[in-house]
Amino acid sequence: MVTTTADPSKDFPLKISALYNKDLVTVIKRMLDFDRSKRPTLEQILSEPFLQSHKTKLELELKQAKQTKVRENLIGKPMELFKIEFEEKGKLGQGAFGEVTKVMRKRDGVVCAAKKQTANANFEMAKKELLTM
Repeated sequence: MVTTTADPSKDFPLKISALYNKDLVTVIKRMLDFDRSKRPTLEQILSEPFLQSHKTKLELELKQAKQTKVRENLIGKPMELFKIEFEEKGKLGQGAFGEVTKVMRKRDGVVCAAKKQTANANFEMAKKELLTM
């Protein structure tokens, strides 16, 4: 049996920095209440207005973290990464080394042109062409 010398009739002596949001401090204090029967359930904690107001931001951060992990796994695989980052909107033209495509960056909707080189393009000739642009 576990015993404690703390007096349950007194408030838990929790001191949290005033730098934190007061609603967050309230949630934390409720979670750490000395009387277990007064502690909120997980469902009650998740439904706290403070957490609900930050839910969208947290979900976005989680999504970005997952996308970052996907990007890390695609290092050295430029076409796969290109397909994740951009949506092709149509062909603009074709040249000796590949084609130019109108693309939209998915994260912010910026429209631009992308040049896709063919696999058999001569690297030195393509480099010269790019330097003249």
